Amino acid sequence: MPQPTPQMVHVDKAMSNVSIAYSNAEYIGTQVFPSVTVGQQTDEYFIYKQGDWFRDEATQRAPGNAPNVAGFNLSTCPYVCINYAIRTEVPDEVRDNADSVIQPYRDAVEFGTNLIELAQERRIASLVTTSCAWGTSACPTVQWSTDTSDPFTDIKTGVATVRDAIGRRPNVIVMGAQVWDELSIHPDLVARAQYTILGGLLQPDELGKLYNIPKVLIGESIYNSADEDVTVVMTNIWGKKLWIGYVAPTVTLKTATAGITINWGARKVARHRIDPEYKTVFDVQEYTDEVRTASNAGYLIEDAVA
Repeated sequence: MPQPTPQMVHVDKAMSNVSIAYSNAEYIGTQVFPSVTVGQQTDEYFIYKQGDWFRDEATQRAPGNAPNVAGFNLSTCPYVCINYAIRTEVPDEVRDNADSVIQPYRDAVEFGTNLIELAQERRIASLVTTSCAWGTSACPTVQWSTDTSDPFTDIKTGVATVRDAIGRRPNVIVMGAQVWDELSIHPDLVARAQYTILGGLLQPDELGKLYNIPKVLIGESIYNSADEDVTVVMTNIWGKKLWIGYVAPTVTLKTATAGITINWGARKVARHRIDPEYKTVFDVQEYTDEVRTASNAGYLIEDAVA
């Protein structure tokens, strides 16, 4: 006897509480190069000559004599805030026919904003992880993916190098996710923190405590390095490197910091109507320049893992 099939009694439609989209969970770039807002798109910032501020020139003064005279030198460095922008289009037909779970206008803004943030993350990561960009860079004698390697000493050397170069202890460690995957289970580091870790897996803050460094950042973000409409090739943005450096908690005048992100104004979202084409477009844009401001405030370890 014929019976209704499942297809007969149910008409497929979009679920009202579930949709699938992809984006990185967190971008860390501006935690390494803090943001500074400026009033001009192009200008210069001052650089004080480091050696002048560390030279011991205060001497005893005999009665009636003038004090020893000292001074410092200044130089300037230009910046240019470049406009980075992306446009997303929403045709009227898409807007009018979208299921309730799809919000075309909101999705367009979120999509564009994510692409702007992704591009900035890549630019900052490139500055941080570029070979020979910092005062010192090194490769481990034995890569940390090998149990007999010595990441503790390798990182300790980097910490001391930055401190000796700028007179401040570095306060940030940054590494790619592939590096962290190996360090979090490295037997030497786990043994050093064995009384504070749970489950035998090292946590980022516990690694920082081994060196008295308050912030450890893991670069988990990825991007598709393939062209459109070809097989996706996901690439780790922060790579197989580890960076140790000093990042000023608050960027002010006369502050040493490894790098800054200069913003001319705030990020903007503009909505435009293009009537002849029956669509609404959303432009997300910002003016920014990411600048390495103190090369001796960072130490790069390359090819840290296999």
